[in-house]
Amino acid sequence: MGVAVPEISIVLPAHNEAGNIAPIASAIAQAMALCGSYEIIFVDDGSTDGTLAEIRAAARDRGIRYLSCTRNFGHQAALRAGLHHARGRAVILMDADFEHPPELIPKLVAAWRGGARIVATRRDDEGVPAAKRLSSRLYYRVLDSIGDVRIEPGSADYMLLDRAVVDVVNRIEDHDIFLRGLVRWLGFPLVTIPYTRGERQHGESS
Repeated sequence: MGVAVPEISIVLPAHNEAGNIAPIASAIAQAMALCGSYEIIFVDDGSTDGTLAEIRAAARDRGIRYLSCTRNFGHQAALRAGLHHARGRAVILMDADFEHPPELIPKLVAAWRGGARIVATRRDDEGVPAAKRLSSRLYYRVLDSIGDVRIEPGSADYMLLDRAVVDVVNRIEDHDIFLRGLVRWLGFPLVTIPYTRGERQHGESS
């Protein structure tokens, strides 16, 4: 008999996040309690701190799967790997460090069920150091000047993609892509949800 396809896949790249794996899996389970069937896919991006062992322990839960990269290929590559293995009708991409708050997930799912094919997020500036706010604004200003798709300052790789969007992204052979720009360029119906950056529970942000 075939394995039931989950409604939602949650893809989490993880690089040296050993202390966050079990807590983020638990937090996602709580957030998804009323959101339908789901799977969690961790992508270990060449960690050196025991992250893979923590992921393997978490994967004793049948709702959790994982990929293990041979080395650190980078965040965008890890996201792409997770997208290729996600089975859900929609896929949520988020970080494993709690800076992308799991409690926002029901809002992403609700917006998708309301008709959006891409549900993007935008981090507000509350609690963000002034230097980081300035560098972020300059970064997106440069992107605006060289690209033909506008990306709002504070945009994140925390997003939900409908299966139709995932299938298009997976067919693109160029591996050197900027995912949050690419999905906007595709032209699917998009809504943006603001969020306040969560607090990392363990480790340091890279």
